[in-house]
Amino acid sequence: MAGILWYDSRKALPRTYAFQKTADGENALRKTRATGAAVLISYIGVFIIGQTFLKSLFSRPRPCTVDPDFALLIARPTSSSFPSTHSASSFAGAVAIFQNHRKAGLAAFALAALIAFSRMYLFVHFPTDILAGMVLGILIGILAVRICRKAAARAENRATENQRQRGQGIGRMRKNIENHESLNHKADELSAG
Repeated sequence: MAGILWYDSRKALPRTYAFQKTADGENALRKTRATGAAVLISYIGVFIIGQTFLKSLFSRPRPCTVDPDFALLIARPTSSSFPSTHSASSFAGAVAIFQNHRKAGLAAFALAALIAFSRMYLFVHFPTDILAGMVLGILIGILAVRICRKAAARAENRATENQRQRGQGIGRMRKNIENHESLNHKADELSAG
């Protein structure tokens, strides 16, 4: 099977179809790259908006900080609680994946839900932190997909315009060659006559 597999695709869902054509003829590699770009943009957006701006704006203490006697299963986080950027990142990535690959996107949403639940289970976030992270992630994921689609449309328009201009240039070259040949033919007739 042509393509790059992360592991045996008969036993697991996650895989990329790097060199196969999809049913509608669209190049799957281009679709996978667009998905990767959207995921990267969404992660950067969550970091800038959620981690850098919102956490410092709200500075909400974590549940484990409110009740320091509770034994944690992980190292005690030092950043503030609201919003959960783990939840935001996982849902932003799931939205970006879902927009281009429905089945893989559903699996990503299931994983995002598990990540969100784990943040409450580990006693490092309140439920409202998780909910805010989910909403933030979904909104940033949608925005990232739109940014990538607009960029792809612009690139496609530029490529089409360049091809059109090259086609006009070739047409002009042909006319010039024909004119030049015509002038040479007339000059040969005049010199022979």
